[in-house]
Amino acid sequence: MLIIKTSEGISLNVIGSSFTKNIYSNSHVILAYEKVGPLMCIGDCMLYKGCNAVNFHRSHFECELLNVFPGDIIIDMDNSIYTDIGGWMRDKDGCTINPCEVGQKCISAMYNQTICLTFDTPCDSNPCQNKRVCRNKVNGYRCICPEGYDGVNCEWNFEYLTDSSAIISSRATLTTIQIT
Repeated sequence: MLIIKTSEGISLNVIGSSFTKNIYSNSHVILAYEKVGPLMCIGDCMLYKGCNAVNFHRSHFECELLNVFPGDIIIDMDNSIYTDIGGWMRDKDGCTINPCEVGQKCISAMYNQTICLTFDTPCDSNPCQNKRVCRNKVNGYRCICPEGYDGVNCEWNFEYLTDSSAIISSRATLTTIQIT
């Protein structure tokens, strides 16, 4: 039987590196949530296998745990701060060297034991259609639709005819709309 420490949910000391102000990484969001501070965001990132950076939105106290890959785009964004977790450290416990698998959160238990909890995110169900990118957000998700696609789940595909006489839109069935 494993007993979870009473300190579970209380942030351990996190020290080390620094944030870059007004920078946002447009990377894969593992998990997003709100009402936390930036150091708690970093500490949580260390508990989620695969998390290697965080975006923190100062105006909303919103944390995005990221899995950043080489070539991911970094953009300027007011009220946002970014850091990778490479230079950060937290108090040592059973999760210091995270034994969990990707898609799991490490919970430290008594006697230096660990519990690996599988977590679900809104994008796990692949809600975005037409093989589009799903981005986890606080309490939901957002599909990133390329040009020619629209809708909450990128379900609308618009093709413009060369004579501009009609728009063909495909969803479940093919529909023609006349432009006057």
